[in-house]
Amino acid sequence: MAKAESKRSGAALLVAGKSGADEQVNGAAELPVPGVRAAKASTTREATSRRSTESEVYDDGTNTFFWRAHTLTVLFILTCALVYVTLLEETPQDTAYNTKRGIVASILVFLCFGVTQAKDGPFSRPHPAYWRFWLCVTVVYELFLIFILFQTVQDGRLFMKYIDPKLGVPLPERDYGGNCLIYDPGNTTDPFHNIWDKMDGFVPAHFLGWGKIKRIAFQFTPYSWVKFEWRPASNLRRWLAVLGIIFMFLLAELNTFYLKFVLWMPPEHYLVLLRLVFFVNVGGVAMREIYDFMDDPKFHKKLGQQAWLVAAITVTEFLIVVKYDPNTIMLPIPFFITQCWILGILLIFTWTLWRFFIRDITLRYKETRRRKQENSAERERPPGNSNSNPVTVSGRSKLNGNTDTVRHRKS
Repeated sequence: MAKAESKRSGAALLVAGKSGADEQVNGAAELPVPGVRAAKASTTREATSRRSTESEVYDDGTNTFFWRAHTLTVLFILTCALVYVTLLEETPQDTAYNTKRGIVASILVFLCFGVTQAKDGPFSRPHPAYWRFWLCVTVVYELFLIFILFQTVQDGRLFMKYIDPKLGVPLPERDYGGNCLIYDPGNTTDPFHNIWDKMDGFVPAHFLGWGKIKRIAFQFTPYSWVKFEWRPASNLRRWLAVLGIIFMFLLAELNTFYLKFVLWMPPEHYLVLLRLVFFVNVGGVAMREIYDFMDDPKFHKKLGQQAWLVAAITVTEFLIVVKYDPNTIMLPIPFFITQCWILGILLIFTWTLWRFFIRDITLRYKETRRRKQENSAERERPPGNSNSNPVTVSGRSKLNGNTDTVRHRKS
């Protein structure tokens, strides 16, 4: 009972201290602060409240088993499985099968370690272990891409047969824009063959939009609603960061089509769908970590772990595409498309130069000129016109707006 009472008293003190700190913060917010300080203080308070509401998960006692890490339980189960495989199961005399099973077992052991011991990310719903799992999957996928990158083109494509024997075969040519008839009367066997031949997982995905699918999925488990303000034009650092995010996003979308083409994976294959599901889960965490790194660099001194891995995966995928089929990338682009890209890049460069260099230099010059004019006006002002002297030449006092003579007031 003494321990329970001490815990209650400690919790009460903690709550009281926290409420006192909140009162101090709220009181400080009411004080008149200059514009820049007020903006920085507001940003800091918003970031602190966002971290305290989203990153911390408290156990109220009802779901204690659910929120525990269960490190000893996972270690015990994992040890029992390894003992069973070592002592009780006979190892088959199949090198390919043993290689596959050894790789899968190694991945599972790493996932068990990561789910129980990895660092938590910014998300906590539906459970922190869920996001730790995807973090470990991200590491495994990046290691797989590195392995594929260091193989020859032929060996890399043949290696995909170990994952699925149906892979490793050149893809048949598909004509998506040739015959666009929905009903083809010339084909008596199947007049709707154009629909079935061109229908794959990307058609409904493009119709609905992967952003929309992700938004619908995350609507079921909101922890709190947070307002994000990217403010790309506020300074040069944020502007370049937003441009980098857009570039990496477009590159990841481009890798979706190029990667399945160079590794000979048909669009309807389950690996293509799994990659899209993977990016839906890790993309949100990566964007949140990038935003925190941009918004509060003093608190977040380094880029988040998921954002770092997603950037590395995007670059590695593109390098695989460049190595396995450089001819596809180097195909000539239509002239009007090249013109549009050049025009867009020139507009972005011109606006960046004007907004963050020419405009700032002009504003600084005007401000410096205005201050010089004010200083010169103060120097040219006669000393007798100063309003700081409470007694005028006529002997009258302007104290409290009274114009009576000093002598009259004394009498």
